[in-house]
Amino acid sequence: MKNRKLLLCTSIIISLFLCSFASAADMIKIGYVDIQKVLEQSDESKKVRSTLESLKSSKEKELEKMVNTAKKLDEELKKQQNILSDEAKKSKVEELEKMDRDIRRFVSDSEAELAKKQREMENSILNDLVNIIQKIGKEGDYTLILPATVILYSNKVIDITDTVLKKFNELKK
Repeated sequence: MKNRKLLLCTSIIISLFLCSFASAADMIKIGYVDIQKVLEQSDESKKVRSTLESLKSSKEKELEKMVNTAKKLDEELKKQQNILSDEAKKSKVEELEKMDRDIRRFVSDSEAELAKKQREMENSILNDLVNIIQKIGKEGDYTLILPATVILYSNKVIDITDTVLKKFNELKK
C-alpha cells in the first residue's frame, strides 16, 4: 500500500514535471538507471560481498570453536556426574552456563558487526554511485535521471544502466 502511494505520487510529480517542459520537448533528455543491477554486477559490490563472506566465515569458525569447547565440557560433566562432588558439579554447570551466555553474546555481536559493516560498505558504494550518476547527468546534459524502480514503462533507449556500471567499475579500478 505504501509503495503504491509512493509510486502514484512519483508518477504524478514526473507527469507534472514533463508537462511543464512540453513546449521545450526537444530540450528534454531523460535517462534511468537500474541501481539494483549496478549493485549486483559491479566489481566493487563483488569485492564487498567477498569481504563480508570472509568476515562471516571467520566468525563462524570462531563460533564453532566455542561451541565445540562447550560440548566437550558438557560431555565431561555428564561422564563425571556420578563421581564429582556437588561443589565441582555446580562449578562445571556455572562454567557451562557462562559459555552459553558468551556464545549467545558472540552471535549477537557478530551479527551486529556484520550488519554494520555491510551498511557502511553499501552506503559508500551508493554515495559513489550517486556521484557518478550526477556526473553523467551533467556531462550528458540530462534533464532528469530516474531510478528504474519508479518507471512503469520506458523505451530501453533511455536506459543508462550499462554506462553507469562501466563508469563505476572504471572509477573503482
